[in-house]
Formats: sequence, C-alpha cells, structure tokens
Amino acid sequence: MKIALFVTAMPFIRGGTEVLVEGLKAQLEKRGHITKIFRFPVSEDHETGIFLSALSCRLLDFDDYDVLISFKWPAYLAVHKQKVIWMFHQFRQAYDLFGTPFGLDDDDTGNAIREMVIQTDRVALSNTDNMFALSNAAKRLKEYSGLSAEILYTPLENAQEYHFASIGDHIYCASRIDRLKRQLLAVQAMRYVKSGARLVLDGKCSDDRLLEEIRAYIDKHGLGGKVTVGAEFVSEETKIERYANCLAGIYMPVDEDSPGIVTFEIMHSHKTLITASDSGGVTDFVKNGDTAFVVEPTPQAVAEKIDHLFNNKEVAKQMGEDAYKYVASKNIDWDDTIGRLLR
Repeated sequence: MKIALFVTAMPFIRGGTEVLVEGLKAQLEKRGHITKIFRFPVSEDHETGIFLSALSCRLLDFDDYDVLISFKWPAYLAVHKQKVIWMFHQFRQAYDLFGTPFGLDDDDTGNAIREMVIQTDRVALSNTDNMFALSNAAKRLKEYSGLSAEILYTPLENAQEYHFASIGDHIYCASRIDRLKRQLLAVQAMRYVKSGARLVLDGKCSDDRLLEEIRAYIDKHGLGGKVTVGAEFVSEETKIERYANCLAGIYMPVDEDSPGIVTFEIMHSHKTLITASDSGGVTDFVKNGDTAFVVEPTPQAVAEKIDHLFNNKEVAKQMGEDAYKYVASKNIDWDDTIGRLLR
C-alpha cells in the first residue's frame, strides 16, 4: 500500500514524535509498503497562525495514498477516505493545560483558540473509524470530547539492542530537555543527594532560558562534579551504553500521555527508574516499589530514592530485572502495532 504519515513539526526541534514516526516509516517499508512522511510546520503565532494551521490541514489532499495516518493536532484534521489517527497528543494547551503556565492564556485570544480547537476536534475525530491513542491521551479524549480510542503504545525501534552491562554510579536520562520533562527537578535533587551518585542528562534543549537556569543552579550549588548536562542528542550507541551501565534511569515528565520512549529504553536496559507521582502515563505503566520508584515531585523525595538505590545496588539490580520482565511481558512490538493500524 501507499501510506502517508502526516505529522506536525516545530522548527529546529526533534523529539519523541519525530523518532517514533521515522521508526514507523522504517517498519512499514520493511513490510513492503510505500511510505512518505509529510511534516506540517505549526506556527507559534497564536493570534492568527493557529487558525491558519487548522484551515491548511483541512484543505490538504492525500487522495494519491491508500491510507493516511496522522498523529497530532492539527494534522489529524486532514480529510481522507481511509484515515487512521494514532493520537500522540491532543492540543493540550486548550484542554487540561488551559490557563496554566504550559497552556493558552485564559483571555479573549486564548478562549477563541480553545473554542476553535474543541470544535475542530469534535468534527475531525467523530468521523474517524480507526482511532488509537497513547494511554493518557485516550483518557483525556474521553473526558473532554466524549470519544473512545484504543490504547496503542509506541514500540522501541531497536528494543533488542538495549541490554544490561553493569550497575554503575550514575542516574541517566536521554530526552529532549524541556520544562514539561522536568530535568531541572532532577538537577535540584542532586543538591540533596548524600551518596556518591551522579546525574547524567542528554538531550537537545530549544529553551535557552531553561538551559541557563539549569547551568546557573549547578554553578550556584557547586554541583559540577555531580551533574553532567549534555545539551545535544547523543548517538544511539552512546545512549544504549550509558543506559546499560547506569544505576537507574530517571524520567519525571508532567502528566505524560504515555509511558514514553524513555521509560521503555530504561526498562529494556534492565534498569529501574525514578518517576513522579504526577507523571501520568509513566505512573500508569510502572509498579511502584517493584519496577520503579514513584515519588512526590520534590527535590528531597527524588534525592532520597537516588541515595537508596546507590546504597542498595542489589535492590537496584533486582528492580531492573523485574522492570525488564514486565515490559517484555507486554509484547509491545511493531508486528502487533502495524497490524492494528492497517487492519
């Protein structure tokens, strides 16, 4: 089949969505399908750009393709006779993040955009037969739009390459550095860590102010010997090696829609992870005290678990093994995922 993958894109940002869509393309082509990714640049101009983005997506023509798969608003507004939605996110700024520092402002402009997003969602999503979503996205869709979607997790592109090598001294996370991902919280926790544990963060940061804030905090509290921040994406080989030799992983996003690629990378490396009680889909997937530690999102609570794992490395190793067995038992693989998307 000829399959179009339609995804939104923020200029100069590469994150989990880009990795997942490229992985899906590769897996579809392995199975003999002709596949092309279409990236639609979303404007950050909320005065007029958001409205024009919605209209533009609605008018696009994908009739030369047998199937259209779209992932985020406004890409899933496009019309097609065989449209599949795999919802990574709704436009959360208009829903649960509305009126918060992460969402649209509760003013005339914000309310107008919010109403437009809600209405376009109702039209586009209610006329779609094949609709899948990440776990928290499905909950949000039901709560705000009254619509149901099958939960479909995102497999790792190269799960078999992740492995265990040793229980080291560093806590590791490779993720786009962002306020919603809360790497700053992990850095703040290191101020209270009493053991010899270190923190290593890898990932591109498009927010210069956040990166300056992180580095200023490290300098102010003398954490240079305890925290390493690589503000670039690292190669797959480097990332796999760092996970293989870490003490544990850390991933504490704000109300994540799914367990996330990072969670799966950690668990496939036979490592446990530290996450936060308000991390959404991550907390839905892991088992507190068994495959992960779920803590309150405070530096002190995070630091306590880091010290516990450093001082009890056999516990860390056993929890990591349990984490791997658990994720492996879920059979989250590309054969099942593609079979469901194209059924």
